[in-house]
Amino acid sequence: MFTVLMFVVGFWYNGVSIDFYKMIEIGILLNIGSIPFLLLALLVGEMGSLAQPFGTIIYLFLSFLGGLWMPIEAMPDTMQQIAKILPSYNYANLGWTVLADEKLEVVNFLFLIGYAALFLLIYILLTNRRKE
Repeated sequence: MFTVLMFVVGFWYNGVSIDFYKMIEIGILLNIGSIPFLLLALLVGEMGSLAQPFGTIIYLFLSFLGGLWMPIEAMPDTMQQIAKILPSYNYANLGWTVLADEKLEVVNFLFLIGYAALFLLIYILLTNRRKE
């Protein structure tokens, strides 16, 4: 629902024009690619009163170093290498690749699947530890 709203607002408010099939492809990819972030949100939610500050720190870290605020090409080489392994960069790269009419990179999916598995494993371990 929010993905559709994003395209509608982009079209009417900012005059963004994307081919319909690209909108569908980007919408599907971004919804599927958001799974690691949903699992990360579960982890943050387990932190109780620390959830808000910790969530903000994670958001700032992933947004800045993941290249969402500026192109990673403008960053020093070390930061570029860090960006390429973060889930935020790999998630955003799905949409950027489609918009650039390039072939999707398997490595982006592998990183997102890996982060999803890691976050799920940590969540399971935390909830099992609390039950004991």
